[in-house]
Amino acid sequence: MPVWSARRTPVVSSLERSARCPHARVMDQRTKAGAVTGGRPSALTVILWSVAAALAWGAADIAQVVVAVGGRQVLRLAAMTASLYAVLGFLSGLLLATGHRRLLPTKLSTSASLVGLALAGWGVMVVGTFVNVVYLPAIGSPVAIGGNALIAALGLGLWLLIARTRLVRGLADSRWAALVLAAVAIVVYGVVARGWSVGEGGGEVGQAADKPSVFVVAIDTLRYDRTGLARGDASLTPNLDRLAARGTAFERAYAQASWTKPSVASLFTSLYPVAHGANLRRDRLASEPTTIAELFKGNGYRTAVFSSNPWIAPAFGFDRGVEFFYQSERENFGRLVMLLRTMRAADRVLPGNVLNDGIRDLETLYGLRGKRATNCERDLTIVDSFRDWLGAAPERPSFAYFHLMSPHIPYEPPGVEIVFARSDQVALLQKTTPLPQDRHELLVSLYDGTVRYADDILGGLLEVLRERDIFDRSIVVVTGDHGEEFYEHGRWGHGKS
Repeated sequence: MPVWSARRTPVVSSLERSARCPHARVMDQRTKAGAVTGGRPSALTVILWSVAAALAWGAADIAQVVVAVGGRQVLRLAAMTASLYAVLGFLSGLLLATGHRRLLPTKLSTSASLVGLALAGWGVMVVGTFVNVVYLPAIGSPVAIGGNALIAALGLGLWLLIARTRLVRGLADSRWAALVLAAVAIVVYGVVARGWSVGEGGGEVGQAADKPSVFVVAIDTLRYDRTGLARGDASLTPNLDRLAARGTAFERAYAQASWTKPSVASLFTSLYPVAHGANLRRDRLASEPTTIAELFKGNGYRTAVFSSNPWIAPAFGFDRGVEFFYQSERENFGRLVMLLRTMRAADRVLPGNVLNDGIRDLETLYGLRGKRATNCERDLTIVDSFRDWLGAAPERPSFAYFHLMSPHIPYEPPGVEIVFARSDQVALLQKTTPLPQDRHELLVSLYDGTVRYADDILGGLLEVLRERDIFDRSIVVVTGDHGEEFYEHGRWGHGKS
């Protein structure tokens, strides 16, 4: 049997091959293109890679939440985030697998190219949203437009770079490689979401014999001109007015920010926002500045915080020096997830709040939200919690901070028919157009009703002090964290003007 050497093997030139097969030239071109970006894609493989890419970037997303909240437990949020990324990754993979020939040029309709597109696309979504939230100004500003154009260009370059790497070209057709990446991402979800507890601050406990108890009550979103102090009419705030009549009213006290977290951080630390740094949604109050609770605890006081606002929470550093922290609504940190922020932003241009309602339902399914309660209903629970904490005869003087939410939008005073839907009220926060006069007056009247209710809660807290016979031996401070705009400056609500 003859043995043929490589030297004797017949060689067929590309010209001869073209003459024998009319499709050879096209096949040569596809082979050259495939040498750059990979082979013909399999629909299932593309879908698996898309899911894996979404899960991998989702793990990075939940990791930045854990960093933002100081390692707090976010297991349920991580589970919800992972499932949402998996579903959206599947849908995007299905779109790529079925429509890539129509959506992309032939040279980019290959396995490696589609895998690179999935990895780069989800990366641009997560990183781009993070950069917009943390660093860039309003989306329509020239700086934001330029920044986002740069992010898009970098994303395009990253896509083409990934598609040309040997590793991606070698693994793009491997379903097992996609499954391994997805499994690693899920493990990362579990590891980063386990979290740890932040240590409590405060120094040595001193003596507090015969010192007065101190109670600070912040009424969220309270406008000074809606109080009897400014109106000369005690119909909305009778308890506040009676307290002011026997104490001191500061008529020129200024909030340090137009939304809760930085304003209360200034109240806790006596520092300007530029110094304490707790200014954005993801910011925590740093451990360096001493808080008012730490000062009182160090001087022998019992310390507590009673909060109806989810921003005033242990996760954001407001528990340092606090022995007892009551939250009537716990923060689920969903507002820190970049994917959820993107979906909520997209929901503003869609009718019916479909995405936002779906997110709330998903949060309820995963146990991140309880039964929906109004701001007024949440405030009511604070009175009973305070009574239980204070006890019958406190051995030490107490310091407590209360954060009431009743006047915060949506305005839903109990016992009043709410003919201005809560979704329509919340939608105003994104608008810069006026309301018809009758709707404007209705909105203000609902706000006034919540101010009256917050004053009732204040009266309940003061009554607890009288029940314990410590009212006359206590210092009570009542303030607001910021005001509320009813289109005086072309906006609604607060935090933006």
